[in-house]
Amino acid sequence: MSADTPTDRLEAALAAIDDPSGDGKKACLTVWREEARRDAQASTARLAAGTPLSPLDGRIVSIKDLFDIKGEITRAGSKAREEEPPAAADAEAVNRLRRAGAVLIARTNMTELAFSGIGLNPHFGTPGNAHDRSRVPGGSTSGGAISVAAGMAEIALGSDTGGSTRIPPAFNGLCGMKPTQARISRAGVHPLSWSLDTVGTIARNVADLAATDSVLSGEAESGAAILEAGALRLCRLDAVLGECDTEVVEAFEAALGRIRAAGAGITSRPDSWLIEDVRRMNASGGIAAVEAHAANAGLMRDHRGALDPNVSARIAKGAEIPAPDFAAALQTLARLRLESGGIFEACDAVVLPTVPMTAPRIADLADPRAFQNANMRALSLTLLANALDLPAISLPMASTGLPTGLMLFGRRGDDRRLLKMAAALEPLAAAR
Repeated sequence: MSADTPTDRLEAALAAIDDPSGDGKKACLTVWREEARRDAQASTARLAAGTPLSPLDGRIVSIKDLFDIKGEITRAGSKAREEEPPAAADAEAVNRLRRAGAVLIARTNMTELAFSGIGLNPHFGTPGNAHDRSRVPGGSTSGGAISVAAGMAEIALGSDTGGSTRIPPAFNGLCGMKPTQARISRAGVHPLSWSLDTVGTIARNVADLAATDSVLSGEAESGAAILEAGALRLCRLDAVLGECDTEVVEAFEAALGRIRAAGAGITSRPDSWLIEDVRRMNASGGIAAVEAHAANAGLMRDHRGALDPNVSARIAKGAEIPAPDFAAALQTLARLRLESGGIFEACDAVVLPTVPMTAPRIADLADPRAFQNANMRALSLTLLANALDLPAISLPMASTGLPTGLMLFGRRGDDRRLLKMAAALEPLAAAR
């Protein structure tokens, strides 16, 4: 029998969770040991017989605390939700992973109610960044990213409303994907913003993102030839570089230099390309705050004092936004989504840094104003894809210091082609 069976890999993942020198207890809130062992044994037998259920059969997957698991309470990272009734059924995404033979190992920590790109959780503890545990993991899929980075899982199922499956990968040297919203079911996922929520994934490589996307979306992996980097036309958004730290800009320019040397066409777009429109729409708290307040109205009414104040302060803004302003924001959102397709007439993908900075130190965010400033900065580039409903992928980008990411936006609905482009660029972005 191979030494690399699902059973072997599961035991290694469980050992990583239990490692007293690591952050397994903070990253993984519930560990399904015996169920995972049974599933891994069944998968090992299928693979030995040559009858796998899917390319994900036997892969070790963690699940964000936002997804329903039958018989368990969906806490969404909040102790205030611990009196909620247990879920009557698995979330559809979880159900698809089970049917594909994935081995589900743990329910992972997250920003409370998924409303921050930083990843702090005062209730269950904050898992430290994989490269420097004094720094933030990124959010809101914090535990998911750390589970993959620390070998506790191979793939993490998460959600992305403003960057939550791209910011943590960028901060931890991983790959992350936010799909076109309609492609993957959100049934059984505790909502933050109905207009912006998506189900996304985090993994060590694009191949795992692609296999997981195929299972979750039901869209078969194409047998077409892999794209060559030299065949791509990319558009860089220079308007965002002025907001980025020097080390991020240097890593970005070096990565684009390697991509250009491989033959890709790269054109510069000096204007802000809908960026200012998106930011004006979000200036007063935006669509997400209103919808987050509606989704969590009971918690805000009965348990606000028990919530993370950094989260509850953002949600509270949703109750203050006048209905005409919210309606105008929805109209702006619809217009921007119509207009966003125009850029892809001249290029295959838009390329920009995933985050404008590297992971900040946890200790530096104790002041609420410092936290909010860092949070909005972390979200400033990723939220564009959610507003415009474009698929987006973050790739690890070689740097001289802490990890950072290279992000691609693709045409709405053309997620499988974006994955092929990302696979072509993946080794170039990470090369040193």
